[in-house]
Amino acid sequence: MKIFISHKMPTDTPSVIEFGNRLALYAGNEVEISHAGKFKKGDNFRAAIEKEILSSDMFILYYTSDSYDWAFCIFECGIFKARMAEDPDRKLVVLRGQETKVIESLADLNSVTANVADLASMIEDIYSVED
Repeated sequence: MKIFISHKMPTDTPSVIEFGNRLALYAGNEVEISHAGKFKKGDNFRAAIEKEILSSDMFILYYTSDSYDWAFCIFECGIFKARMAEDPDRKLVVLRGQETKVIESLADLNSVTANVADLASMIEDIYSVED
């Protein structure tokens, strides 16, 4: 499974790296985490990000504050949502803090609140193997 984590750069990049490492910790080569923070300065990051998004099975919007400008992250969500129409097994998850609101353009999706129960349920979904 490949997971792309969209986040506010550079503010949330260290947290996303740690979160992604923890998501993939026990998966061996079965779960690959990608995010925009991994690209080097000077790379054609928009093309690279789009390639990563289009090849991902799950997209997580790491939504940390209502006060940020999320325009580019919402654009990334749109790219992924278009792929979801072709493949209903793809999942888009809004991971948000307790105090943040669900973004209106993504209100049709279930969001995950950053608490132990919701995160455990999301991780179980990632690691569960369907026959």
